[in-house]
Amino acid sequence: MRNSPTLNNYIDQVRFRTESAERSLGGDLKALHSSQAAEGNLKSGATIIRTLRKFEENFDNLTDAILVYLGKAIERTKLDRAELLSATASLLHQSLLSFKAITNREKLLRLVDGGRIDAVIEESFARANQGLNLKLQEFGFGLHDAVPQAHIAKETMNSREFRERVLIALYRKAMRDGVDETYDPQIVAEAAGLKWKPGQLGMVVASLEASGLLESSQLLGGDADGGLEVTLSQLGLEEAEELIEQNVEYEEDDDETYGVAQQVPASNRYVTLLDNQREEVSEGLIELKDAVRGANEIDDEYRQTTLSEIAVFEATIAAPRVAQDLIDRFVSSVLKRMTMGFAQAAFAVVAERLIRLLLPYL
Repeated sequence: MRNSPTLNNYIDQVRFRTESAERSLGGDLKALHSSQAAEGNLKSGATIIRTLRKFEENFDNLTDAILVYLGKAIERTKLDRAELLSATASLLHQSLLSFKAITNREKLLRLVDGGRIDAVIEESFARANQGLNLKLQEFGFGLHDAVPQAHIAKETMNSREFRERVLIALYRKAMRDGVDETYDPQIVAEAAGLKWKPGQLGMVVASLEASGLLESSQLLGGDADGGLEVTLSQLGLEEAEELIEQNVEYEEDDDETYGVAQQVPASNRYVTLLDNQREEVSEGLIELKDAVRGANEIDDEYRQTTLSEIAVFEATIAAPRVAQDLIDRFVSSVLKRMTMGFAQAAFAVVAERLIRLLLPYL
């Protein structure tokens, strides 16, 4: 009889895939730089931009491939979902560090003089890290409905389809009222008949922005899903058009209506956790996981989903800088959900303490 797969088997397979992707990036960059040198353009800003673009594209593709593999592992094995997601998040963050080393910031800085170049490189690295964390958190939302599957009915759609339908709804709104206008994604999604869990819409908007498909701004005081305004980029318009062309289920509904939005000031920032602060939050997360595992007030589905969300946030705060909206979403969609729905539970006490620790970063 064939042995059941273990967590170590899964980790070995992910490592094989990440190491292959790392070798591929090294080969791609070597070919790019050789080509630029042959053209006499090696020491130029164009070389740096193309290098960073290759770095981001390759890592983005690796993340997507690993999350697909993770989904299959959850679907086809009896391995613990939270452990799988935690291991995946850790391995992808390790791979991101390898990707950064291969890209070689110091070598790039020798190609072109100027402080602005250093900032461009750091922005690219930060963007890749934020994109990874957003995708991990978005995948965690998909675990509420078990493993993301393709072509699920609208009322039970998975996280990938929800993301696509939000983009398409925004596209149709832009086509009707102007591509340069700003729109409230919550109003547009509601008009399109979409349903989502608390924090999921805000997460999708952040993911679309990290992919360059839209630009967003946020009103002060908005919740995890509301208070947003977005404008689709040219890339976002093209992506939506391609999705509509390729999927007959994305044909427009006759009863869709679209609301009017107002323009608001932009707000998007990163925060830095000092080592002692990160350690205090990490210890709180460990305590929270233990409390959730031992809680009798919740069912196994809620337990597994919550442990997965905590695992993703643990990976998120390992970075030197963390996107403020990621902290906000974790507090709003995970910690506050615990304190409001299970006020007397032991894990709610831990969640409340974590909220106080994270409040200075909101």
